[in-house]
Amino acid sequence: MVHYPQAYIKYLEYYHRERDYFECHEVLEEYWKEHPDSPYSTTWVGLIQLAVAMYHHRRGNWKGAIKMLFSAIHILKDPDLEQLGIAAIELKLLLKERLIELEHNTQLAFKDINFPFIDRTLIEMMAKIRTDDEVIDPYLLNKHTLRDRSDVIRTRQAEWHRRNSTTS
Repeated sequence: MVHYPQAYIKYLEYYHRERDYFECHEVLEEYWKEHPDSPYSTTWVGLIQLAVAMYHHRRGNWKGAIKMLFSAIHILKDPDLEQLGIAAIELKLLLKERLIELEHNTQLAFKDINFPFIDRTLIEMMAKIRTDDEVIDPYLLNKHTLRDRSDVIRTRQAEWHRRNSTTS
């Protein structure tokens, strides 16, 4: 069995099982920042952009979805995707089709895109996926505005006070 980073597995679980595209972005972005020398660094960014595109599309931000899809398509590397257990050509075809649909219909209803896996282990791990007709928790639609950010705010305030106290 191929050993994948745990953050990548979490990304796939959030993507396929939860359809929590915001968390996909969060977990893989954190990993990417912690591993700047990863041989998959560019592909991590492409997968992050793909999750953000899905998040934007589901929320009705077609402009953001188009921008992120376009970028993801161009940054994702076929050999990397294949090594990460994803059928690169099929995935990119799905993304290009969605991009064309969005560019021609900015009111296009959201529909999930499932990754075409080539690794049997990933296929089995992601066997239980959420279907389009299941009810999505409204929190997932607006997670970036509804999540608890008190720790981030406290950290920023402490940093602001630290900088201002040293300059006074």
